[in-house]
Amino acid sequence: MIDHIFHKRQILIILCTGFMVFVSCIDAGRKIMPVAHNGVLNLTAWDFGQDGFVTLNGPWQFTWMEEVTDHTVSDTGIQGVDSIKIPAVFKRAVNTPYGYGWLRLKVILRSEDRLRLSIKNTLGAAEIYCNGDKIISTGIAGNSSRDYLPERTTKDVLLPAADTLNLAWKVVNFDDRLGGPRHAPRIYNDRDFLRTRSGSDYRRGLLFGVIFIMSLYHILLWYRRRNDYASLFFGLFCFIMLIRHFTTEMVHSSFIDTMGYFPLLYKIEFLTLPFGCSVFLLFIARLFPSDISRRTLHVILLLHGLLALFIVFTHSVIFTTALLVFELSVCLTILICCITLVKAILKRRAYSKLLLTGFIILSLSVGYEIATTHSHSDSRFIISAGMVLFILVQSTILSFKFADAYNTAEHLTKYLKEEVDAKTEDIRLKSAELEKMYNELKKADEYKTRFFQNVTHEFKTPLTLIAGPVQSALKGHYGTISDALRKQLEMVMHNGLKTINLVNQLLELARSDAKHIRLTVQKCCIKDTLARILSYFESLAEKCSIGLSFTAHDTMSLQSYIDPDKFERIFYNLLSNAFKFTGEYGNIRVNLKLLQTSEPMKYIISVKDTGKGIPEEDIPQIFNRFYKVYGREISGTQGSGIGLALVKEYASLHGASIDVISNPGAGTEFVLTFPLIETRDDVKKYFSSDKSTIEFLDGEECIHLEKEEIGFLVQQTGGLMKSITVNGNNSLRADTGKGKTIMIIEDNNDMRSYIKDILNDDYDVLEARNGEEGFLTVMNKMPDLIISDIMMPKMDGIQLCRKLKTDITTEHIPLMLLTARSDCFGNLEGYMTGADDYITKPFSRDLLLVRIKNLIESREKIKEHYRIRFLSEPEPVILESKVEKFVNKAVNAVECHISDSNYNVEQFAVDLGISPAQLYRKLMSILGQSPAEFIRIVRLKRAAKILEESIEKDINVSEVAYCLGFANHSHFSQSFKKHYGISPTDYAKQFQ
Repeated sequence: MIDHIFHKRQILIILCTGFMVFVSCIDAGRKIMPVAHNGVLNLTAWDFGQDGFVTLNGPWQFTWMEEVTDHTVSDTGIQGVDSIKIPAVFKRAVNTPYGYGWLRLKVILRSEDRLRLSIKNTLGAAEIYCNGDKIISTGIAGNSSRDYLPERTTKDVLLPAADTLNLAWKVVNFDDRLGGPRHAPRIYNDRDFLRTRSGSDYRRGLLFGVIFIMSLYHILLWYRRRNDYASLFFGLFCFIMLIRHFTTEMVHSSFIDTMGYFPLLYKIEFLTLPFGCSVFLLFIARLFPSDISRRTLHVILLLHGLLALFIVFTHSVIFTTALLVFELSVCLTILICCITLVKAILKRRAYSKLLLTGFIILSLSVGYEIATTHSHSDSRFIISAGMVLFILVQSTILSFKFADAYNTAEHLTKYLKEEVDAKTEDIRLKSAELEKMYNELKKADEYKTRFFQNVTHEFKTPLTLIAGPVQSALKGHYGTISDALRKQLEMVMHNGLKTINLVNQLLELARSDAKHIRLTVQKCCIKDTLARILSYFESLAEKCSIGLSFTAHDTMSLQSYIDPDKFERIFYNLLSNAFKFTGEYGNIRVNLKLLQTSEPMKYIISVKDTGKGIPEEDIPQIFNRFYKVYGREISGTQGSGIGLALVKEYASLHGASIDVISNPGAGTEFVLTFPLIETRDDVKKYFSSDKSTIEFLDGEECIHLEKEEIGFLVQQTGGLMKSITVNGNNSLRADTGKGKTIMIIEDNNDMRSYIKDILNDDYDVLEARNGEEGFLTVMNKMPDLIISDIMMPKMDGIQLCRKLKTDITTEHIPLMLLTARSDCFGNLEGYMTGADDYITKPFSRDLLLVRIKNLIESREKIKEHYRIRFLSEPEPVILESKVEKFVNKAVNAVECHISDSNYNVEQFAVDLGISPAQLYRKLMSILGQSPAEFIRIVRLKRAAKILEESIEKDINVSEVAYCLGFANHSHFSQSFKKHYGISPTDYAKQFQ
């Protein structure tokens, strides 16, 4: 991406070269400045207009700790007196940095020059006199620390017009260990001074602005991306460098007054060293965390922290003496950063080379400032310039990152747009398909529900006919019966009533699913209703030695609208469960109380037992249909798993809520909270449901379950009898007899043998262990019916069904699927792939035989229908089913070769795309005719049509025979007469 403009190595070379050029060109091209000799500086040959300013370097006459009143220097210069070479520091001249000194210099000028003198900060106080007059003062230049006040400010003044200037410069220092005349004064041409000063201010402002913008940018970048701490640390580093630039450069401007703030500014300048190094080290560590030692990082940060505290809590006289320690800490930080960057380069970290280049530039500028500090020369903004160049490197890295991110985002956007478009189209197609499937499933669900309701209703009649006569026999209406027979009849009665109850519950669930529940609402006394329900269980409680109690608190006249039948069924199911799971000598308590504090008023009914309880993880599931907490663990008391589902359904229809409190091993409590409904208007408010319709029943007496029904159901609840299995010897035999072949595809050997034993007496049976083997056998044997399991290895029943029903050779064979699933969606999947029938495991022998018989008879009827239709009119017509399409294709194939006497069965099979053997089996299955007979009948029917439409009286039958592919006249006549019962000639005469 970035290689489109520059290679990374080219950028590194450009940056390094630019920095070296910048440093080398600071003073390049300038004329060599004159230097003072023996305290005299001769500038008569210097053109300030062309050559620029002059720094008053060189030896000045020097007097230490004495007041000087004579500010003149003799024309011969310094003779036998002390001198100091400017720039300098006091410590090197007099072995102490603290005190004051006078410096004198004679400057000889051209008379036409109008000049200005500028003095840079001296880290102390100073006074400058010219020809005896004080022209500049910085701070308070007292002779002791008590009457001394430093000021760090650059000042300038217009010099008097004279050929000779006697300059006397008093420098005072009681703060800095490097105190003294560290920067020599400068003399400017007055006309160029403002230009020079504005350029200097412009340079300072530019550096300040660049650093400030980058600091703000990176901090805001971190604010928007909080996990990008590298941007935060770099922004803070730029901010610290901004403060350092302000304290070392910006405050030098003569328009900023720093009188009285020198100690604070000096501490801030020194504090930028440990803080700047710490933040920059954190910046590098955040970029390359695996390339720097955690221990090293913590040690360096601790060192800088101690140095910062040392600066804060000590005077400048003390902490400036440790300047070397600060410089060493900076160098140590630079070394660690370099090592980290080199490691990153060796590990090919992104942008590590470019970052190292910028860091080297910054490190060189820092090293240059340290060097110039010790040499007492002017650094000329080198560290600020290095900082700007480092920022340029960082900006270059950012631009590369943004370019990469933008290109990546652009590529991803394009890719995602294509993906979204493709997914949108796919979703649109799938939505249409799902909508179609939804409509089909909805219809299928409606059919299923209607079928389920009808079948459930039909169950009730035979079950009633079973229970009624048995009950009459038990009561002695048909005479005395033996004890053994009575025991068997009681078992029949018990299981019949149990089945009736289960059918009723299933019917209610079906009505709920179909939203066809009718609520017959009546105002009833809740206490009386509950008492009546409990009375049905009294005998059972006595037999099982279970305590049954009912408590009603202040509810004597509590009346509310309810559906009495469904209300009773709610508590019948709850009490049934309580008796099932409560052992001998347990207790069941029913409690009714009115909750008057609520609005609207409510009443609470609780059913509490001391049974085995419900595990906590099972409580959320107990109201789900067919969910059983203990599975097969409870012998003799296992229910269907739909009782609590009905409780939940009926309670919600009454506007009630259910809470379950259970402690395994200690019992369970069901708490139902019903709204107190006293008016018909409130009935519609609380009973409103899209699943039900409401009908009001007038009268004082509430309807309820018949006592006999409840009694039988209670007997069932008690589990007084054990279920048995009655084996019968009667079986249904097929009327079709031998000759029909049935293919059994089942991976379970026992199940396959069981089905084979059922069918062996009536059918020829073929076997296969999986779908693949079964498919190959079907293709070879072409059975009359296929029975296949769904769950099989290699190829399951659904896949096998789809494959058979999409193959022209086998699509006509009826297929019955065996499944252990009873859900409609599994069945629907099989039906959608072409299955003809389903039978659910476990199944009865007679049911299987009936299903098989019906399928075979249905196929025989279809075959007869097609055979009669074909024999009567073998013309291609617009057909619907796959079988009819196959017949239509076969007729067209023969019609295309109607006059070819050599057209045979092999060619016929090739035209239809199947083998001759498969063609034979398929036509025999569909029409009961062989391929040769099929060809002959098509030709005969075509001959009959020709004879019918002929208008000639003496038609040539031989020509008709030859035109329709018959080899000789006699064969044609015999075949025609055999099929139609009349000769071709007589047949034609009927239509003349």
